Amino acid sequence: MTHSATELVSLASKATVAGLFSQQVATFPMRVALVEGSRQLTYSELDDRANRLAHVLLSCGLRPGARVAILARNCAEYLEVELAAAKAGVIVAALNWRLGDRELTHCIDLVAPELIILAAEFSGTLQRLPIQTVEKITLGDVYEICLAEASASPIAEKIDPEAGLMILYTSGTTGLPKGALISHRALIARAMA
Repeated sequence: MTHSATELVSLASKATVAGLFSQQVATFPMRVALVEGSRQLTYSELDDRANRLAHVLLSCGLRPGARVAILARNCAEYLEVELAAAKAGVIVAALNWRLGDRELTHCIDLVAPELIILAAEFSGTLQRLPIQTVEKITLGDVYEICLAEASASPIAEKIDPEAGLMILYTSGTTGLPKGALISHRALIARAMA
């Protein structure tokens, strides 16, 4: 079945990151989706981990529109967090680990995350910041235990393509960083460009 350009635009405007990823999983379940060093995950394996993390997010009380922050260098888990958030309707605040304490505190306070997922190397950074008590999950053993104990069943949230998925921060060159909310549709459009 072929679609006209107008039909394709209409279909694309209804797409979400989770929906597009699910299509890839269904089409290429055993194809490699992610490579990090010597570690490889197939689409099926990545989907399983993202579903489990989505259940973890929901079990932490996060609901669609709630915010989860991530403080880590580039890693496979970063993508898992984004996919899990896309499935659960949660918004990911991508914290910049290079920021000083004042700026990082500002970025966290700005989005008021209900959960922070962080690399172990940044535990000390978060401990010294004057932020509200927020639940944390540390990447590594704690993160893996959370995933192992969670359901791998798909999440049934109906997500609006205009719903926010990520908060990216400006550089703060004229003051403190500002958060820009990026929707599913906007992320998809950027990827297509």
